[in-house]
Amino acid sequence: MKRMAFLLATVSVLPAAAQSDTENAVEQARAERQVDYQAVGISMGGFTFYPTLGVGAWNTSNVFRTAAGAEADTYLLLTPGFEVISDWSRHQLKISGGADIRSYADLPSEDRTDWQAKIDGRIDVTRPLRVMLSAGHEVRHEERGAPDAPGNAAEPTEFAISAGEIRADYRSGRYGLKAEAVYNHFEWQPTRLNALPDRSNEDRDRDEISGAATALYEFSPGYAAFVRGSVLERDYEQDTDRDGVNRDMARVGADAGVEFELTTLLVGELTLGYRDYTFDDDVFEDISSVNYGAALRWYPTELTTLRLNISRALEPSTLIGVSGVMTTSYQARVEHELMRNVQLEASAQITREEFEGSARNDDTTRLGFEARYMMNRYATLSANADYVERTSTFPSAAYEETVFGVNAGLKF
Repeated sequence: MKRMAFLLATVSVLPAAAQSDTENAVEQARAERQVDYQAVGISMGGFTFYPTLGVGAWNTSNVFRTAAGAEADTYLLLTPGFEVISDWSRHQLKISGGADIRSYADLPSEDRTDWQAKIDGRIDVTRPLRVMLSAGHEVRHEERGAPDAPGNAAEPTEFAISAGEIRADYRSGRYGLKAEAVYNHFEWQPTRLNALPDRSNEDRDRDEISGAATALYEFSPGYAAFVRGSVLERDYEQDTDRDGVNRDMARVGADAGVEFELTTLLVGELTLGYRDYTFDDDVFEDISSVNYGAALRWYPTELTTLRLNISRALEPSTLIGVSGVMTTSYQARVEHELMRNVQLEASAQITREEFEGSARNDDTTRLGFEARYMMNRYATLSANADYVERTSTFPSAAYEETVFGVNAGLKF
């Protein structure tokens, strides 16, 4: 595709808000309070090896996330992982990996192993200029109740993501430039269906290339304005999907906003932007939207952090007649250090999903709570409780689920 060739030849970028002096101070103070509970690692020459292992027991009230006839089950969760980080005075190399292994007591069809491996590098070209490179591969399983997941699937569908990324960050005085180019390849395995032949998912295999470019100017101490341009190309490997439709699309966007530090207690970013989605197949109507976003961090005390986020994006879909799902999400999270080694976290999220080309709209509410107790620098105990409720204009897509879990973690 012509647009794909153009994107491959373009230096693109996707910046994140610069970390403020307030955030640096909060993180440094937190690290100093918890120094006795941080992993030491195993020295390996110019590198340090940090292995981890988690063992947990979880119970879910609705394994298949169905509107009626919910089935509960308990599963064992193993989460081995590791990081190898360089100890160099300049530049950095990090290799990491991990797995999420679930084994259900009564429903072995839901057993799964997700895993990921990644390598990250940072090149300190000069003091103001850094270049970050990363590459990784991960294997996941599509969650029950996902919009594109068939209700009669015999087991969750496995898919893999191969990714590569390059970022550049330049900041000198009041001026800053940020750049990023991202490539993702998605590959899906067939879906096993109950009492039916397997369903091929080759029409879901795709490549995605995205990027953005940002210019930033600090017009006053603690305040910086920025403008950002972004592009995304989604190219499916098959010319048409199972319904004879070409799902290829492109997105062009522009944003403007401000990063601010109102006081040492409140920092964040506000954005206003425009997105234009163009689909290759005339069966889908092109979409334009005005987007807004916010990322706020409030530090009422040195032990408490409140985070608020708003995001809006169009996600791909393989549903008949649906060009994509416009997702708007509002999130809030509170983190509190009850003691140096006892941390509490509560979160709430409200998500609106609008299915473009369909009468379906979903509203999902998520509530979560986690308590962590660090026994020493090697062992951590945690307990979690999560609640999810989805309502929909399609009643069969609605569900409720409550999840409880306890976990023991080891780190070295």
